[in-house]
Amino acid sequence: MYSEIKKCLLLKWIRCSFRSLKKMLDYLLFNGEYLVISIVNLVLCIGLIAVTISLYLSLQQANERIAQASSEIIQLKKLNEKSSQELSTANTKIQALQANDLEIVRYVEYLQYEHVNEEKIVTDDLYVTKILFGNDKNKPLTVFIDVSNQPAIAMKYRGSGKYNLSDREVRAMYASIIEATKSNYMKWPGEHMDKWGDDATVTAFINNYEIGTYKAGKFKFKGEA
Repeated sequence: MYSEIKKCLLLKWIRCSFRSLKKMLDYLLFNGEYLVISIVNLVLCIGLIAVTISLYLSLQQANERIAQASSEIIQLKKLNEKSSQELSTANTKIQALQANDLEIVRYVEYLQYEHVNEEKIVTDDLYVTKILFGNDKNKPLTVFIDVSNQPAIAMKYRGSGKYNLSDREVRAMYASIIEATKSNYMKWPGEHMDKWGDDATVTAFINNYEIGTYKAGKFKFKGEA
């Protein structure tokens, strides 16, 4: 809108300038007085009109280049936005793959621990035959251990998870093997394995018979409130 107004004003000025030239020519034709001065003025006026037209054309070309540059900038912004979105999507996919890779590494570390340490964690009364871990990394560590009796305790085992021992002795016996397992676990060099803290829950079995659970230093028999 603004450029159109300028264009109209310029054209109006040019028309007025030509009318002035016509009047000057008429004056020269009918009045020879001050002829040289009039000719000089005429030439200057023509030159001024030519310069004005040249400036107008240059301004038009500049406006066209500015408009083209603005269009190119808009296109570049669109391409940049598209590239940013594609980069963001790629980063999201990479992060998902990395997280998946870490989860695989974590799973393998647990498998290695279970395989290496089964039947190697022992106390005077029991030894671990099987270790399994819960796989929910968003919850406290969950451990399942299956044990067998050492020869001296085997003589006092009645089967099906029952002993010819007092509850206090059985509690102490299973708390000891679980603490030995915890100590072994904390020395294992698994970088992605969960921390074994006081909130960890350990469920103990003997030959697949559940005995009870151990948490925060306390052992409770199965079914015990």
